[in-house]
Amino acid sequence: MPSQDVMHIQPVTVTSNATPAVTITNPAAGMFTGKRIDLTAAAVTAGSTAGLTYTYWTDALATTPYATPAAATAGTYY
Repeated sequence: MPSQDVMHIQPVTVTSNATPAVTITNPAAGMFTGKRIDLTAAAVTAGSTAGLTYTYWTDALATTPYATPAAATAGTYY
């Protein structure tokens, strides 16, 4: 006698979260002249979705972390 294939269908719950908004406000021109800027300050990401976790990188491929984002010197960070 051939075996019977049995299917068990189970419900699945899928949660789709909204895409977070990220808004970056660059410091005013001239702010870096001899100064350090806190890239982690709330003013830098004001208007972004609350509760996000930010990471800081020195390269666009995100392979080299930026070690001091709270005391950033002039440069480009990702």
